[in-house]
This record gives sequence, structure tokens and C-alpha cells, in this order.
Amino acid sequence: MSYTKSVSKGDSGFDALREEFELAFSEKPTGKKLFKNYTKQANSARELQSWGADFSTGEDEHRPQAQDIQKSEDASSEEALADVLSTPSSLAQDNSALSKWATKAADELIEEGYAASVVSLLVSKHTSIRKEALVNIAKMSAKVRDSSYEEKDQVWLFLSELVESCRGHVDEGPIPNYIVAFARNALDVLKNPLHCLYGKLNSFLIKGPTWRLDRLPLVYDILQDGPELDDTYYAELSWLFTYLLDGVQGEPDMALYHNTRLFERLLSLASNPYLRQNLRVQILRIVYRATCIKGGSTTLVTRFGIVSWLEAQSAGCDSKSQRETYRALLKRIWETSDKERTSVWSNGGIQSTLQDVLN
Repeated sequence: MSYTKSVSKGDSGFDALREEFELAFSEKPTGKKLFKNYTKQANSARELQSWGADFSTGEDEHRPQAQDIQKSEDASSEEALADVLSTPSSLAQDNSALSKWATKAADELIEEGYAASVVSLLVSKHTSIRKEALVNIAKMSAKVRDSSYEEKDQVWLFLSELVESCRGHVDEGPIPNYIVAFARNALDVLKNPLHCLYGKLNSFLIKGPTWRLDRLPLVYDILQDGPELDDTYYAELSWLFTYLLDGVQGEPDMALYHNTRLFERLLSLASNPYLRQNLRVQILRIVYRATCIKGGSTTLVTRFGIVSWLEAQSAGCDSKSQRETYRALLKRIWETSDKERTSVWSNGGIQSTLQDVLN
């Protein structure tokens, strides 16, 4: 039918095309007969169309387009959510860092990130690389101590405590991601005496020569003790959220965040209507990162009430873009969770909530 529509504007062109087909089918009478029957129907259809007849059903032609549009909207929603909340890990491993730092001055090691790159290798899957990284950090701390770097005492103490804390664990497996994330971000604090967390970090360092690797350093000092200066509260939270986002990379990290009930504190902070939007986005990024970990979404649903929280945030949000972010995140959590377990746990309530929020 679409063919007759395209040729109905010029009868001469249609007749010429018909003659070519008749010539091509001249040696096959059966084919020629079929073609003549088709052209008769086509001529009748063209005549009826000239009177204004419409042979489309109005359903089949539009259904594929509607499905394509829906798929496009779903894809764009997922992509938009990833653009807003997905961030690359800062714990990238570069084995060449083990040799690059040796020729650098002490201030360059800290200021230009060479020390942080070596620290990142403590999460390597290879025991030999972890051991070599630990040895290099020890050498690095000695080099800093013997230098004229202004913050050499604090940096030397920090690196020495990191070495002593990890010494008995590098043979057993990778150092926890949250410890390495803390160490990387702490180096940025130590190189700047004007940083809002400079005092708290130094207080942490003088508490003892080693750190417990089953705890999150400085988290409760920031969340419970409050800021040292009144106008630095949000700056401290921003640093903390960056470190916590870098620290949750796998199931062991998620387990610690769960056991320490960290998500409860984060969601409570995000519920504050006066919290700055950039900080709220940082919390949502931590939640999104948890959905990328096996079992993370199920834990968020069954242990921290994330569905009800997202529903409340979406309902109380005035911004359409923010509301769409909450809805897309809720949909992702459902899609990446153990649906059978969460459905049984909620007695079917999650599906009802999803329908109410997403529709």
C-alpha cells in the first residue's frame, strides 16, 4: 500500500515502471499474471485514495513507533541518571607509580599526587605489588622526614602510621578500599594547613601509632563532633562524602557501611531541607555506587528503607529534574535488587510503591 502512495503523484511514472516489470516477467507467465492482478488492485487503491480513502489501521503503524519512543525514553532516563550520579573511581592503579616517585622532591610527592598514586596500589589484587607499594611508602616517608618540606612532620607521621597499620595485612589480601580512600584524601588535607579538617586529622594521628582497618577513620569525628569553625560544616561534609564515595567499591566495603549503619546517617543528612544541593547529590552518588555492588540494592531496600525515603524525597521535591532523578534511582534500585527477596520482605508493597511513584 505504501508503494501506491509513493507513485500516485505521477501516473506516467507508474505506467513506465509497470511496463518494465511486464518485460521482466515476460518469460514467466505465472509471475506476469500475478503482477497484473497486483496492478489492478493498486490502480483501484490509487483511485480510492484520490477520493480521500485511508487504508491504514491507525494501530499497527503507530505501535512500533510508540515502543521505540518508550525504549528511547527508558534509555535516556538511565543514561541521564548515570550522567548525574555515576563517577569513576579515584583508586585507579598505575604500577609505574612505583618507579616515578623516586626522582621527585618531597614537596612534589605530596603536591603533585605521586604519593597518592603509590598508596592506591595497596588495593592491588597482586601480593607482590602490595608489598612493593608498602616498602615504597616507607621509603617515601623517610625521604619526606629528611627534607625541608614545610609539612614534613605531619606527612611523615601519617605515612608511617599507614605503613604500620597495613604491614601485617598486605600478605592476606588487598587493603580495604575505604582505608586507601581515606589515605588519599587525607594527603590533600595535610598539604594545606588552612584546610578545615587540618586540626581534626592531626588529632586523629596522635591518638595512636596504628589504625583499625575495620573502622572508618574520621567519620564520626565529623558527623558527631561538629565543625571546629562554624562556617566549615558543609566543607567538612563535602570532604567526607568524597572519601566515602571512593571507599565503597566492593562487597566488603558495603558490608562495613551496613554494619556501621552509615547509610542511616547519610539519608538522615540528605533529608535536611537546608542541606546544599551539591552535598545531597554526593549522598545520592554513594547510594548509586551501592547499587553497582552485588547485593547492594537489596541491602538498601531491606535494611535502610531506601524505597520509602526516595518516595518521600520525590513527593517533597519542587524541581522536576530532581524528582526525575529520585524516580530513576528508585527504578534502578528495584531493577538491580533481588526482586524475589525484596517482594517477599515487603509483602508486595514495593511493587505498589513503584507504580505510584513512577506513574
